[in-house]
Amino acid sequence: MISGILFTIAACFCWGLVFVTPSFLKGFHPLEIALGRFFVYGLISFLFLLLKKRELFSKKYLAHWKKAAYLSLFSSVLCYMGTVYNMKYSGPTIATLVFAMSPICISLAGNWHKKEYPFQKLYLPLALMLAGILLAKFKGIDTTADSSLGLFLLGMFFGLVGLASWTWFAVANSHFLKENKDVSVDNWALMLGSCTLLQVVLVGSILFTSLESSVKYYTFSPEIQSFVLLSFITGTVSTLLALFLWNHGSKRIPISLAGQLMIFEVIFALILIYFVEKKLPTLLELGGIVLMISGVLIGFRQLRAPAQA
Repeated sequence: MISGILFTIAACFCWGLVFVTPSFLKGFHPLEIALGRFFVYGLISFLFLLLKKRELFSKKYLAHWKKAAYLSLFSSVLCYMGTVYNMKYSGPTIATLVFAMSPICISLAGNWHKKEYPFQKLYLPLALMLAGILLAKFKGIDTTADSSLGLFLLGMFFGLVGLASWTWFAVANSHFLKENKDVSVDNWALMLGSCTLLQVVLVGSILFTSLESSVKYYTFSPEIQSFVLLSFITGTVSTLLALFLWNHGSKRIPISLAGQLMIFEVIFALILIYFVEKKLPTLLELGGIVLMISGVLIGFRQLRAPAQA
């Protein structure tokens, strides 16, 4: 079980990098940043399968490819698009608080589906995490929200869609890995990435023809160089490597515990934001981080009784 916990925490660190990337790409829409990230992830995954794992394209794995197609839709396009438009219409504070609920939602949804533990064991650690998130006032991409109530509610709708998509993916992906021993966790991450590539190409084609700012891609300016470099870093480290680590972790530990450990994504993101902005957390923010970590530690103590995975 310890190895599963370490894999999951390492994945959270990789995901935390995503929250500081936009601060270096001010001239790009959040959706452009997301598509750059997922394009790199998808392209590397597809090329690696094509060169090293051609057997995965056989009819034997057709059912797995169908599963990967719609799981990747929930884990990338729907999840990130929901978060991006929640930030746009409801504001970054509300949007990141919505996204930060994912550890709680995954823990509850995973336990409801699998009935791994009595729910009473989850209430205290999840309550501490929730209090810590609210106290830390976790901030994300710096965008300006529209003040219209209608657009605010629309943004909340998109945010809940993104949260539900990621929650469903985390639970379904964990169950798939535990029930299908014929597909290794590494091959599964590459299959998810290959399916993501097709979705990114379709969405990117529509976006490229509709954005006036797409003309900036015609010259290899310093801004485009930064975009390419950071897309490569987030595509490889924050997506491909992160999913490898998450798959290894979620296969070894109960999804209820894996969901709680995702609070480290919020913690690592906060630490990286403080580092980039060259400032220290306030006492309230530091107290929020302490509450989040306390929730994880209590949750681990509560859930350590079952046999190791």
